Amino acid sequence: MSPTDLYCNVQDEQSASIRVIFHAVGKMLSGPAPWRYTESGRALMYREIQSEPFVSVLVYPQRLSATKAPALEHFRAEELICIDLRMTCPNEWVYPFESGRS
Repeated sequence: MSPTDLYCNVQDEQSASIRVIFHAVGKMLSGPAPWRYTESGRALMYREIQSEPFVSVLVYPQRLSATKAPALEHFRAEELICIDLRMTCPNEWVYPFESGRS
């Protein structure tokens, strides 16, 4: 399965914060709400999978996502789920063939 979206949103000298989004055919029958309302607005509710290196995941129906879904010939957007991963990776994992990167 290839990701629908993949990008680095924050990077420093030691690590990079990466977001990977997948879409899959399926329906969510139950589960926690993907959003929490805070004083600063609506925030996604990721669940931490592990702390070192940091990995979190959020799975929710595509119809609740602002992310553009792939167009599938035999399926409607209501039949898609969004799998949204955020992780922090050491730079040597992100750029394994570069030495002395600045």
